[in-house]
Amino acid sequence: NTEDKRTLGDRVACTEMATPDEDFMSQALRGEVHNMLDALGHNERLVLTHRFGLDDGRPKSLRETAEGMGVSRDVVRTVE
Repeated sequence: NTEDKRTLGDRVACTEMATPDEDFMSQALRGEVHNMLDALGHNERLVLTHRFGLDDGRPKSLRETAEGMGVSRDVVRTVE
C-alpha cells in the first residue's frame, strides 16, 4: 500500500508556511515597495501606508486614515 510508505511529513501538508522562494520574493517585494514609498512626499507615503496596511498588515478605512493624519477625508481622497 503506497499510503503506508509515506512519512508523516508527506501526509501532513503545511499550507501556511511560505517556501524559501516565496519568503525571499515577499521580502524583495516589501523592499521595493518601501523604496518606492521613500520617493513620495510625507502625506502620500502616510496615506498609502495606512490605506493598504503596509505598517501593521491591517488596511485602514478612509475615515481612519484621515483621523490618524488629522486631515479631512477629502484630503486623503485627493492624495490617493
